[in-house]
Amino acid sequence: MTSAKPVVFALEPHVLFNTLCQKLSAIAGQTDARLFPDGESYLRIETPVTNQHCIILADLSRLIRSGGVKSGVSQKPRGNAIN
Repeated sequence: MTSAKPVVFALEPHVLFNTLCQKLSAIAGQTDARLFPDGESYLRIETPVTNQHCIILADLSRLIRSGGVKSGVSQKPRGNAIN
C-alpha cells in the first residue's frame, strides 16, 4: 500500500521545488549527490521511499542545449550538473 503523500526529489536546486511540495502536500525528499573526478555521478536517496509514489524534479534544458541527449540515448552531460 502506498502513502497518501508522494515524495518529491530535486536533482539540483529548483525554484518550483517548495511550491510543488506544498501544492501536492508532498514530502520533500533528501538526497546526497556528488560528482566524481572522472565525470560519473553519485546519487543516494536518503528519504525512505518503500511503497511511496515519487516525483523527480529536474531541469533538462541544459542537457538538451548541450546536445547531451540524442536519439533517446543518454550521453554524459557536460559540466558539473550535480553539486
